[in-house]
Amino acid sequence: MLQTLVLLANTTVEQISSLTALFWSGAAAASFLVIQFAGARYYGFSQSRNPRTPITFLVILGALGAAGAIVFSFLPNTDLQLFLGMTCGALLWTALGEIPEQAGWYSHSSRRALQVFMCFFATWLLIAFIIPGVPMAITGCVAYIAWVWGLHQARTRVICRWGTVSLATTLLMIVLGMLAGGAVVLGAVYGTPFSGTSAGLAFAVTVWSLLEVIWEQEMAQGPWKQKTQKGAQNGDKC
Repeated sequence: MLQTLVLLANTTVEQISSLTALFWSGAAAASFLVIQFAGARYYGFSQSRNPRTPITFLVILGALGAAGAIVFSFLPNTDLQLFLGMTCGALLWTALGEIPEQAGWYSHSSRRALQVFMCFFATWLLIAFIIPGVPMAITGCVAYIAWVWGLHQARTRVICRWGTVSLATTLLMIVLGMLAGGAVVLGAVYGTPFSGTSAGLAFAVTVWSLLEVIWEQEMAQGPWKQKTQKGAQNGDKC
């Protein structure tokens, strides 16, 4: 959503169709959620059979994400660069964020995690608004990670401090819902298939974050079968 807003503010393109953008938003959101569910299930199945699964997935997904962000930077179409860069960001976030958390190697609620996130977010601001000439693939990749990581930080810290049934958590859920809807509106206003796809991806990521609240509070069974004992302990710390 962040990078879609930047692209909308700085680029003039021929409008194709808001309906076309909405179609691609829906397709992207549905595809992302299906892939997330299927990938989480497959990861859990593989981990139950091979204890080295986290390392294997981390190396493969991390290498694909980093290499893709670099290669796609040479594409001439900036919209395509943005979408593929965000896709690479999803791979990198899975490798460096989701897998280490599930394996219990770190916790989103730690102070160091917040410090690293703030540095990373500042890096995105520099790339997007201050440093000229950065390829859109790199910017989109960094923007995706900043967006997802920011959602994790906000959700974790609000729930840890005020609790799941607090007014603060309710307001957070409302804001996340508004952001999800706003992403789709931005994609429709821009009116291209790539803007719609990027907006749908931002929508799906935000919805996934809302679902994680439900799963973490054990109100429903999530796609991750179970965390490791160390991971569960880290996840319960505030």
